Amino acid sequence: MEHEILPNPDARKVYKLNYQIFRELYQLTAILMHKLAEAHLISQNNE
Repeated sequence: MEHEILPNPDARKVYKLNYQIFRELYQLTAILMHKLAEAHLISQNNE
């Protein structure tokens, strides 16, 4: 079996897609953490 040394266009597309998904997931996680921190501060202030 021969293996291609250079990445084929499909592999590059998949890599790019994975990168975009990872980046969006990272942004969503950052937003979620921010919201959780805000909620925590609000609940502390209410006590």
